[in-house]
Amino acid sequence: MKQKWIMLGLSALLVVGATVTPAISKSQDKADRQFESISRLLEKADQLREAGNGEEAGALYGAAIAAYQEFQRTFPEAWVELTQVRTAYCRNQLMNILGADLAPALKSQAPPPVAPSPPLPPEIAKRVSKGIELCRAAQYDEAETEMHALIETDPTCSPAYLILATAGIGKGNLEAATTLIKRAIALDPKNKEAHYNLCQLLIRADQPSFDSARDHYREAIRLGAMPDADLAAVLGLE
Repeated sequence: MKQKWIMLGLSALLVVGATVTPAISKSQDKADRQFESISRLLEKADQLREAGNGEEAGALYGAAIAAYQEFQRTFPEAWVELTQVRTAYCRNQLMNILGADLAPALKSQAPPPVAPSPPLPPEIAKRVSKGIELCRAAQYDEAETEMHALIETDPTCSPAYLILATAGIGKGNLEAATTLIKRAIALDPKNKEAHYNLCQLLIRADQPSFDSARDHYREAIRLGAMPDADLAAVLGLE
């Protein structure tokens, strides 16, 4: 039912844009396309929530909130009321998923599981894989213990810092996670997973940094990460 409401809202708004002047129409067209991309992101979140995948749904609701905030800054006169309504809707869904307020809800916004950055010595790779599995099982304390021990052995192991960041996000420590991912990138600038995940953290922060997020998204794609059309649209990339 909520997805139908979203589409009806879009249909009504597209009619309004029909009478604007050519110059305004061009700007409105850009706003329309970006707004529609955010709508698709919100639809994906609704689909995941209805399928019972609260963790991934929560992450997308968080991304949609940041996207709507950026949309309002870029197009302050476009669809003001509907943008506010949808932002409130996303916040309510986050609270419903986790049964708490927005800050604890952000615990669900963990980036995808981290893959090792080859080449790694076999013993190091084995310990990194263990950290990944612990994060997948939401055993974040255990993952942190394992990775801190690994860093004592190899302080330059970029994947270990990325796994620590994943564990930190799972526990709601977003600022610490951002610092850890930046450390992973400093140690291995070609770590495409770190660039991609940092991009997502930057747009979900309390004060989103879209310029930096765009840079890290572009770098992740350049290094071989799979493009995401909706994320690119949220970032304002054509």
